[in-house]
Amino acid sequence: MESNNQSLLPDEQGFVPDDMKPTLPEQLPSADVSGESEDAEEISPSEDSLEADGSEGTDEDDQSDSAPARAKKEEPVHVVEIAMSHISHRLLEDHAEVTCKVGIFCPQNCNLTGLPVIVTCDNTGEEQLVPINNYNKVDCETDYFIVKTGSELGVYSWTASFACDAEGKLRQHSEVNHTLRFEYWPHTVSMAVWSLPMVYEEERDVTIKVGAVCTNACSLAGRDIKIIDPDNDSVVLATAPLGEELWPGTTALYWTDISFTVPAGVRVHTLSACIDGWSDPDIEEGQPGKEHSACTQAFHIPVIKQADYALDLTFSDCETGEPIEGAEAIVHPYKRISDASGHLVLPVDAGEITLKVFAEGYKDFTKEILLTNNYTMKAEMMKKPVYWPDE
Repeated sequence: MESNNQSLLPDEQGFVPDDMKPTLPEQLPSADVSGESEDAEEISPSEDSLEADGSEGTDEDDQSDSAPARAKKEEPVHVVEIAMSHISHRLLEDHAEVTCKVGIFCPQNCNLTGLPVIVTCDNTGEEQLVPINNYNKVDCETDYFIVKTGSELGVYSWTASFACDAEGKLRQHSEVNHTLRFEYWPHTVSMAVWSLPMVYEEERDVTIKVGAVCTNACSLAGRDIKIIDPDNDSVVLATAPLGEELWPGTTALYWTDISFTVPAGVRVHTLSACIDGWSDPDIEEGQPGKEHSACTQAFHIPVIKQADYALDLTFSDCETGEPIEGAEAIVHPYKRISDASGHLVLPVDAGEITLKVFAEGYKDFTKEILLTNNYTMKAEMMKKPVYWPDE
């Protein structure tokens, strides 16, 4: 059976009859079968696709990792604190030396050892570099160091500055500074009062020791010491010059024994030992040592009524008969210390008393006495036995 359908296949020569070709819409352009067109544009992959594929980016991408961008990712500057401390000082012939130390604290507890602190004298502009050498897991410190004043008297100051850059393993730290002031004025004199009795009998004579020292170890021999009573119109109770010899074991303490009469009145009195300031005529004006400061040292004395009687006591070694110096005799509230001859006079009240005596290297001595009058006694004391340790 023959079919009426005509074949759409090309004939043997590869052509399809025109009336058998499909009709294309007019609005659609015909395709260039050759694939070549003068108006064709080259299609390149987008920047996003290149980035997704891991291919190289443009110059703009390289600039995204520049220094400003990295700075945004860095931690903030550590804000540190600094303090310059005055440890001690000494006054020399033409200047003063001040011993100092600088401490630095970082809130992040950074170890800043090895970095320098710049110490500048604000008066002269002179600088010195002081390294940070100590770190205790919290604070950083320099070693002790010395700054010097000039020869002129006045106020001196030094500024300690610290600045840490971001190079190396350390992060950026803030720049900080601190200023230390030191007043370079006349040599300073200080005083001490010692060998004070436990109590004082009113209107009785008493002897105490007073010493004075200059911060520059100047000789104070011959300088007058005064005892004054501020509660009695600052009346001078006694005056005595400092001796030529220094107190044993010291390098500049000049001292003297000074006696005065205890003021009347059963109460605690406040007296003062004083030394006046002076100017050395052999030193030029404005030079160190020209002027020495005045000094006043207050001390308190509890005053009681006069005792009824007195114990006249002498102490000696029971074996050698040698006098015992420095023995303490106590009948509360009175106390006295024996002199080089082993002698002392101890005030006491009437009635039954307990006398206690202490001396270094000797057994303690105790005696009960019923006093109805003055009493004199010579006592021999026994040395403490010496025990040798077992070998």
